[in-house]
Amino acid sequence: MHRSFSRRDFLKVAGLGFGALTFKPYKFPLKYLESYNAPRQLPQFPNSEIIGRLVDATDVRSRPTNDPALNTSIGTLPADTLIPWTREVIGSVAALTNQKYLETPQGYIWSSRIQPTRNIPNKPITEIPAGQAGFWAEVTVPYVDLSLDGAPISPWIQSLIQFNFPPRAYYSQVLWIDQVRQTNGFVEYRWNESPNGHGYGFGDIFWADGAGLKVLSEADVAPISPDIDPKEKKIVVDLTYQTLSAFEGNREIYFCRVSSGAVYDPATGAISDERATPVGDLLTHWKIISLNMSGGGSAHSRRVLA
Repeated sequence: MHRSFSRRDFLKVAGLGFGALTFKPYKFPLKYLESYNAPRQLPQFPNSEIIGRLVDATDVRSRPTNDPALNTSIGTLPADTLIPWTREVIGSVAALTNQKYLETPQGYIWSSRIQPTRNIPNKPITEIPAGQAGFWAEVTVPYVDLSLDGAPISPWIQSLIQFNFPPRAYYSQVLWIDQVRQTNGFVEYRWNESPNGHGYGFGDIFWADGAGLKVLSEADVAPISPDIDPKEKKIVVDLTYQTLSAFEGNREIYFCRVSSGAVYDPATGAISDERATPVGDLLTHWKIISLNMSGGGSAHSRRVLA
């Protein structure tokens, strides 16, 4: 019986080549680490219709298999490495459900470690719409680098600083924007994580290049099929296959991959319920457009539910 959960295909940051390989992953400039308060424009992303982003440090293999007897690992790429998306192939993954690998000219990468993203820059607006306190915006590029406004508050940001890792918002993430500025020569949006606003967070505030964010309209966030009886609607999440399906009656109207809570303790590797997504038949009692989620203090474990 499959273990079941919630929304969005996901994964993670920069690039160290590996040895003699000619593979050149995208690298974030070290200047981004000099100050968490410095303004940051969008970097140059790989020229590919679909861009894969690594969720964590990940093996590249000579063959699409993780069989330890074959010793197929030929190197490791760090989190947020960006690679052009070529094609997925069926391989052999021991002890895990997903058998797909992304094929690259230099080797194979297990697809569960890769978030498919796109690079769709936007023309940013230059002021908050009249009569509004702010607006929701969706990240439409692989990531946007964030500039911290003030001292760090949340464990997430403190952990990033500890690991010398740049704060970012990722493709498909939805943020609450409450200010717009142009004081640094380009349009920046302010993402407010204040618990008194729409952030439901610790209170960190960031600035991001507005070109990386699409302003959402009321139609974008309007309820789907409001004429359908809510009792006929359900969401089924399969934790084994990491997929989500939305149903109206017996008709599937939406499908996507998801990234659920971790079932393993990151310190010991043992199975743990501490961060795992709970299973069962659950009722929705609270709806919000977006919530930035951080798994403990890990620098590499923030996720969005929207």
